[in-house]
Amino acid sequence: MDAAAALPFLAVNADDIEWDANVTLFQLPTGAHKIHPNLKVKVLMRDDARGQVAALVKFPPGYVEPAHQHVTSHCVVVLEGEQHVAGKVLRKGDFHYAPPDTMHGPFSYPVGGIVFSVMRFPVAN
Repeated sequence: MDAAAALPFLAVNADDIEWDANVTLFQLPTGAHKIHPNLKVKVLMRDDARGQVAALVKFPPGYVEPAHQHVTSHCVVVLEGEQHVAGKVLRKGDFHYAPPDTMHGPFSYPVGGIVFSVMRFPVAN
């Protein structure tokens, strides 16, 4: 399949997708990148040919994600609640970006939250 034709135009109603706690966001050469079991996800779009996925991620109150790095880049917009990172409290409409192979976090969610995230990951040639 031609990579340019890999994914058609999409218009999605997020309410039609169930929250799932057992989601593989993408496959990497090191194995499947699964979402943490304490989180819930709605995958809105996945394009394995281009190496990208867009999802809503729900964090429970009190959740803490340690500082980390990975081969993917990601953009995140907070939709509900709070995301605390880098000395900032991010709320509805606030944004962070992490390039690949760059330490970022820790992230904490004292009141919980929902974020919209777009991740780009390497694809097998």
